[in-house]
Amino acid sequence: MQEVRRQLDYFDISQICDSGQCFRMSRLEDDSYAVIAKDRYLRLIQNDKECLFYCSEEEFDTFWKGYFDA
Repeated sequence: MQEVRRQLDYFDISQICDSGQCFRMSRLEDDSYAVIAKDRYLRLIQNDKECLFYCSEEEFDTFWKGYFDA
């Protein structure tokens, strides 16, 4: 699985998940997050400001970057 690492200063995936704004996002047992949007699935891990997106660089740039306003 490919992964994309980004330093995001103003991003808190747990706050987004717990807010109720995203209905197809859930916290997994290993403290990662599963996100479903349109026909796509993403697994995401955040440690402080570092986010690890399990997708290709192209998919991140064309879809997830805009989805998360990252």
